[in-house]
Amino acid sequence: MEYNNQQMVAFEVLRDTHNILNKLDIPFWLDGGTLLGFVRDGIFCEGDEDDVDVSTWCDYKDKIPMLINEFVNMGYTIHGNWQDGKGQSHELSMRHKNNKHKVDIFFKERKGEYSWHCLYTGLNPCTWKRNKIRYFNNLREFSIMTNKEDMSFNIPVDYDGYLTELYGDWETPVNRNKWNCYNKGNAFYDPNDEDLKW
Repeated sequence: MEYNNQQMVAFEVLRDTHNILNKLDIPFWLDGGTLLGFVRDGIFCEGDEDDVDVSTWCDYKDKIPMLINEFVNMGYTIHGNWQDGKGQSHELSMRHKNNKHKVDIFFKERKGEYSWHCLYTGLNPCTWKRNKIRYFNNLREFSIMTNKEDMSFNIPVDYDGYLTELYGDWETPVNRNKWNCYNKGNAFYDPNDEDLKW
């Protein structure tokens, strides 16, 4: 299979992320559009090749300085190290040296039957998004043939349930310009629900 330049760089970002997180003993899994693309199309979603998404648990936030150092040593720059109002990091975004591609590493919080992570936009410091924690407690290996080698990544065993919760009809391709991760839905936290604050 032949890959275009966008896909080639995306594979490089994915490999770098895989190698760095494994080097630092940080367990992680494919998430968001990256997970969607590989389980549906066997490749990055068209139009989403510039954005690699992976997740891990908040237990590993203390390794963010080491993550940054490893990526910087490979020529990446910090796109964002976003924090909530309490100064807790929830997403690290590192930009590839071409200044177009990036990787977003989400640090998910556990609370009850849900996992939570922040989405950041504009003046809003944190929009909490939740998903059932069972999706991430049960992972399996998923093999990806990159443009250079075969690599193994973790994905949720029930990726269909997770992607349905995240996107609805995930099997029908939608251009990224027509989908907004900030759309309100069941996956979003109600800021008026005191029971969900911590």
